[in-house]
Amino acid sequence: MISSLFSVDLRSLFFSLSIIEVLVAVIVIYGTLACIHRYSFWWRQGIRRPIPLPIIGSLLEYSSELPHVVDARRLKKYGRIIGYFKGHKPSIMIADPYLLRKIMVSDFPAFSNRHVNYHPVLRHFLIYKNGRDWKDMRSILSPTFTLSKMKNMLPLMEESVSAFKVKLNQTIRKEKDVDIKKLYGLLTLDIIGKTGFAINTNVLDKGEEDDFVKNVWKLLSFPFWKFYCRMFLPASVMSFFKFSHFDDEATVYLSQVARTIYQERKGIRLSRSNAVDD
Repeated sequence: MISSLFSVDLRSLFFSLSIIEVLVAVIVIYGTLACIHRYSFWWRQGIRRPIPLPIIGSLLEYSSELPHVVDARRLKKYGRIIGYFKGHKPSIMIADPYLLRKIMVSDFPAFSNRHVNYHPVLRHFLIYKNGRDWKDMRSILSPTFTLSKMKNMLPLMEESVSAFKVKLNQTIRKEKDVDIKKLYGLLTLDIIGKTGFAINTNVLDKGEEDDFVKNVWKLLSFPFWKFYCRMFLPASVMSFFKFSHFDDEATVYLSQVARTIYQERKGIRLSRSNAVDD
């Protein structure tokens, strides 16, 4: 009697295990086929590409080398049009001048959609707008970059470049090694402040210890794991947690600076020119 019951239980156990094994096998096979189908996308399009890895796609090289180094090597190896994957998302790199002109000029309205950002402030930026919202905002901003306004920017840029030369010479005399990237970053901030907002940031004089500069660096420097999360997390998860790879404190600080500038400029005729108002 006992042996009979034991044999029945054993058969039930083996049967249950068999069902579980079959289910696991089906899931593994389905996942493998789905992965092969997704990562063969560029192969099916006839576009050369680096071989992607599961989950991380073509991003592994970027974790150990600077992006421009990786891109230059890939362009040399695969040509001017390269398919690659940001996680599981297919992307394309184009270095062909003719195609770039069509994408950026004549066919630009067909390429309006960009990445999505769920941050309550940053999601309103032009680069994160899509569809009709992008077109509306673009139509407002386009008159800012007419030829006459771009010419008016030149004296302001020359003013910043002159200050940059002074700063560079001072730094060379004081220090053995010069971080030219950071100095050019300060120059960029100074030019944007003068041409876009008609304000003197004086960041070239204040240097990296200035609160404004610190927060800009924080905004633009984010951990690589956040970049990966942005590539891999589903849009629904990012939306629910309001995930953004930008620093929240820096975003709040710079938003307050922008609001202050807006309030000060509102209804006031500025004495100096800038690209927006002229």
